[in-house]
Amino acid sequence: MNIIKKELVLGMKPFLLWIVSLFVLDIVGLIKFTGISEGGASMSAIIDQIPRVVQALIGIVGVNIESIGGYYSILAYFVLMCSCVYAIYLAANAVNREIIDKTYEFIFTKPRTRSYILTMKIITGLIYLTCFTLINVLFSYIGLSILNIKESLTQEILYYSLSIYIVSLIFYAITVLLSTLSNRPEKGAFLGNVVFTLTFIIGVLVDMMDRPGILRVLSPMKYFTPVEILQGTFNIGYLVISIVIILISGILAYSCFNKKDLKAVN
Repeated sequence: MNIIKKELVLGMKPFLLWIVSLFVLDIVGLIKFTGISEGGASMSAIIDQIPRVVQALIGIVGVNIESIGGYYSILAYFVLMCSCVYAIYLAANAVNREIIDKTYEFIFTKPRTRSYILTMKIITGLIYLTCFTLINVLFSYIGLSILNIKESLTQEILYYSLSIYIVSLIFYAITVLLSTLSNRPEKGAFLGNVVFTLTFIIGVLVDMMDRPGILRVLSPMKYFTPVEILQGTFNIGYLVISIVIILISGILAYSCFNKKDLKAVN
């Protein structure tokens, strides 16, 4: 528990900075919906003229921006990207903070196993990631209450938040694994961001195709699409795939970390 407390203190400042960004995306973003909805026809015409690849980049393919549900899906898309990047940061820190800070000899000589120490640090990252998701839900409802919108988005907000959390966990687990595999501590976050960028590009290609097929499996950001969520559907198949990726990454990460020569990476 002392490890968790220490890690929570060290991670508080970055967490607060991410929450400020979340505030801007959710509350300020929702407030701007009033201006967009008032010029709905012209905005819709402008979006129709935007190339599909650009629409895919900003997550508006197949989305009706004139509706509050469609508009919120765009905000959720950007929150998803922020959450994934934050998850990568948390995962890399969970594995490599002591190595980077040159304090690994202190913590890993304690009468605790490597698995225990890694577990405590992973739990800390999960606490922050969970809080990020819950605060996103809170900010979403605050923004909607400010707009005094009568249309209920409770199901959509919960589905979006759950999908954001699950996809973020995928990148969290993958980055933990990559960090344990890397012999250079700074490469953990780098490799995690490389995976995120590659899957993001694949996601853009998925949105460019009418039938992406198996290509969608390679892009976790497209596991739970706005179109499906706005139709009240939460894809169980991709939920199962997500759980499998997380479990396999976690098991391999523990195995690699227990065999890792920490002196060699210092």
